[in-house]
Amino acid sequence: MAINTTTSTQTTTYLNKTWYDKSLLEWAKTKQVHARYGQKRKVPAGQGKKVEFRGFEPFDPADALTALTEGVTPEGQDLTQRHVEVTCAQYGRHVEVSDLLKTTAYDDVMGEAAELLGEQLGTVIDWVTRDAMCAGTNVQYAGGKTARNALLATDKLTTVEIRKAVRTLKKKKAKMFNTNDEGKIRRPHYVCICSPDATFDLQDDEAWEKVSYYNNAEAIYSGEIGRLFNVVFVESTEAKVYA
Repeated sequence: MAINTTTSTQTTTYLNKTWYDKSLLEWAKTKQVHARYGQKRKVPAGQGKKVEFRGFEPFDPADALTALTEGVTPEGQDLTQRHVEVTCAQYGRHVEVSDLLKTTAYDDVMGEAAELLGEQLGTVIDWVTRDAMCAGTNVQYAGGKTARNALLATDKLTTVEIRKAVRTLKKKKAKMFNTNDEGKIRRPHYVCICSPDATFDLQDDEAWEKVSYYNNAEAIYSGEIGRLFNVVFVESTEAKVYA
């Protein structure tokens, strides 16, 4: 009688080893979008932790609409300043690694920890800038609503809402951008930072123009996905979302 004595991987526990790939797994990384559009200022050492922004309010043209009377000095106007003050803040975390682990670990623990911390802080900078942008009071709600808690699921970002926003910006004489984030010249435009959910609602519209469909080669933004009515859309997974 013959007996099957074939040796297999099922019977050789100590011979069947696990091969270790030293290339560590990639992690999901955040693209910094908001931080590219916020103003940046450096505070010199020893000059406190607050930064002050000042500017003069423009004069009302209606106040100078009356024709001058010969030989009569008109009443003088007062200069009015606007003032914004911001306070510097520190952000950061750390990883505690023992000297024994650093000496004996098979992986580059310190190198990977440094990269993860850098990615974490980059996202924090983007969030801080985003929250400062969203703290403004110039808000347009979809569907003609006047408050966030009045919004319904049917109140979505549409081309009509984009046109309304462009109209408001133009009437307020808001300056357009004319360069990309690398300083290269491109045609004037406004910038809309939007979430993937918002662009999903817009991309079905026939007026939507994808980057790949632009008539002329332009110096586009990193993350730019399209444009509508002189508004360039830059997508960000970190766009502000309110419950």
